[in-house]
Amino acid sequence: TRTDLGVELARGFEAAGRDADAGELYKRLLTNANVSVETQIRAGRFFARIGDIAAARKLGDSLLAVTPDDPTGLFLKAEGLLVDGRYAEARRHMMEATSSTQDAQFLDGLGRANEALSRQSNDTAIRDEALRAYDQVTQLDPKILNAWVGVGRIRLARGEYEKALIAYEAALKLDPNNPEVPYGIGKAYVELDDTRNAIQWLARAVSAHPTADAYWELGRLYYEADKANQAAGALERAVALATKDERDTGIVVSWLTEALW
Repeated sequence: TRTDLGVELARGFEAAGRDADAGELYKRLLTNANVSVETQIRAGRFFARIGDIAAARKLGDSLLAVTPDDPTGLFLKAEGLLVDGRYAEARRHMMEATSSTQDAQFLDGLGRANEALSRQSNDTAIRDEALRAYDQVTQLDPKILNAWVGVGRIRLARGEYEKALIAYEAALKLDPNNPEVPYGIGKAYVELDDTRNAIQWLARAVSAHPTADAYWELGRLYYEADKANQAAGALERAVALATKDERDTGIVVSWLTEALW
């Protein structure tokens, strides 16, 4: 019945990386009829961090019902809107949440909302807003992995390959097993004409998480290096994965015809 001690214990579980124990305890604390706003805020932020968006958005609705401009409530509501694919609305709520407090978790959410909307609308100005948000996150809390990966991804898209490498290397230190990082590093080395490092990192990328784009880049490098067997194998995998992606998503893969040739 000691909610204050329960919250401290849950925070201890979080700090120890025991998210399953923390989640179970937060859910038990939330069943208390007199659960405090502070407990709801702490639990909501936890559930958003671990990706339990259903629980997070429920707490967001509860917080906003009491205080319509509660920053955490707006952030949690926006997380739900992102899952729904309602990126413009999510961005608006994230902007409201960050207008009153420079919180790293909220700014990371703003970066994700901006990035998702920029992909949907092909608006590079909104993409640059995502970069600014991610940069702020890396300064406020350098341990937030998504922000470093986001910086790397956007720097890569902007043609800032050296800066992309710096961001990806920071991400690599936080999570050596993140599947997106080796692809980003490999792609940066491709653009920097460093074939040896590009092949090394792209091979690592397809080993961690096979994707059509990674196999296509790897196949091209092997082809240009006159390594026929490796090129054939990588290009066949690229074609197979790209064909499946086109069938599943309906989005045309721009390089597929060239890969087939």
